[in-house]
Amino acid sequence: MKGFALVLSLLLVLLLTLFAISLLWIASSYYAVPHHLLEIENARLACQSAMQWLVDRHNLETDPVPFFFDQRNWSGSEIKPFVWNGFQIFAESRAPWDPIGTNLFVVRAIKGEYKAEQSLRIRQRRPENFALFADSPVRLPLSSLIDGLIFVRSSLELQQPTRFREAVYADIQPLRNASFRKMTFQRLPFPQLKEFLSLSAVQEHAQEKGLTVTQEHPAFWRGDAFEVDLDQLQFERRGDSWSIGYGGTAIGTVKELHIWFDGPVRIRQTERAAEFFPTGKSQFPLRLSTASDLFLDTSVQSLEGSMVEHPICFISGGVIHITSRVRKAVRFHASLIALGSSNDASLVIEAGGEPITPEQVSNWQREIDSSVFVLEQQKRDELMQVLEEGEKIVWFRGSLLLKSGLQIPVDLTQLHFEASTKAYPFLPSFSFVYIEEGSRQWL
Repeated sequence: MKGFALVLSLLLVLLLTLFAISLLWIASSYYAVPHHLLEIENARLACQSAMQWLVDRHNLETDPVPFFFDQRNWSGSEIKPFVWNGFQIFAESRAPWDPIGTNLFVVRAIKGEYKAEQSLRIRQRRPENFALFADSPVRLPLSSLIDGLIFVRSSLELQQPTRFREAVYADIQPLRNASFRKMTFQRLPFPQLKEFLSLSAVQEHAQEKGLTVTQEHPAFWRGDAFEVDLDQLQFERRGDSWSIGYGGTAIGTVKELHIWFDGPVRIRQTERAAEFFPTGKSQFPLRLSTASDLFLDTSVQSLEGSMVEHPICFISGGVIHITSRVRKAVRFHASLIALGSSNDASLVIEAGGEPITPEQVSNWQREIDSSVFVLEQQKRDELMQVLEEGEKIVWFRGSLLLKSGLQIPVDLTQLHFEASTKAYPFLPSFSFVYIEEGSRQWL
């Protein structure tokens, strides 16, 4: 009997031991699953935050050579590995650095058996990213919609509610008049416009690769200023060069489409309905620059050929004037750069203007309905109302870069800004970089 009892006792102990081991195994399994998932998520977070840290380091550190441009941080096409939150970080670029286009990076975070891998695209900040860039204080007395980055070196004074759809690098006063879709608390030290793009460099480029037009040129000079009808310009590609014609007469052959004038220039163009969808045409931007003031007498759009498109960038060594010759509602599908100023203004909008025709009202309505205004219903309704009432409207549909501020007339009722949708490779890039929105993909 004693032996039987001993066997039963041992069997009971064995069963209890097996039961305890089973409970421990089940508990460890339950722990292992969330732990595994947690470590994988930590690897992803490390992968993502490490690359953002590198971008912030590049932008915010005061080293003479920013991080991505410093060869000491690279081993061939790979960034030298580093530790981030316990993970080993590896990052490599899939091609040589492109200051204009996208730069594809692959980032990996590894710790033991846990790893994560992500691809993303990094770009340098470009002038085309900005709806408005100004080296002096700016006062906006109207309710505006601004679609693009904003940089104002000093204060941006808002006298009416203004909607920003991109980040703003400026001291906004008062803040209650601003509403944002995207905010940033960074203050990047962008260079002054005269350091970023000097007038002498623009002139030297025209002399070397473009066409220089001097006063009393028979095709353009009209007594006290050059007059350029954009409809009369013709361009023909010949090998690596361009033949430029004006009004059917050849005026020169250039390596790049850059026309420089050594005096004040007046611009006009026949208004036409804008294209709402990509045409697929090859794009060769045109640069029109002047050592003096630039006068815009009409709306401006890209020049179109059967197979090519020529987006326009105007560069003025003086002040840009939107004259009273324009229509009451005027828009500019071009980038405008003013390197000079007068009375603390680099862009002057003159009062008055010709009434717009019913056909032009229809073109405006179609363009509004195919723009960012469809995402901002209140701003769209306000714009449509003043358009139908024949009030004065100015809509910059290309980047506006100014040495100083704007001079705005009292009869202007709507003023809107939009970053350029066209690329101008001849403009230099800023040194700052950013991760392209929507480009992150887990591999």
